[in-house]
Amino acid sequence: MALITDPVAVRFCNERARPMADKLVALYKDMRVFMAEWVTQEKMKLVPASADLIDDGSVAAPTSTNFQQADGRRPITGQEVNDLANIVGGLITAIEANNNAQLDMVVKVAVQL
Repeated sequence: MALITDPVAVRFCNERARPMADKLVALYKDMRVFMAEWVTQEKMKLVPASADLIDDGSVAAPTSTNFQQADGRRPITGQEVNDLANIVGGLITAIEANNNAQLDMVVKVAVQL
């Protein structure tokens, strides 16, 4: 097996590829925790898939039919949180497909596990 010694390629791998793999592994772990809380701790029962706004400090008093931003964050709905959980679940499924093939590939490149 030959060595790839091109300095541009080596620099890219050290500065971009390995850190990207580290971030993907960290994101995967965080997504697993998120889904465990969502499903196992039954947070999904507390956040209905509806247009109702989450009272997380982002919502100020309503003016007629519009809600104003209180702290600069956009208010979110229960449906949006449910959509996020569905996306996270789908990403986990994709990463773990084929006996964790994609996850295993990323882990091979990662440094910070």
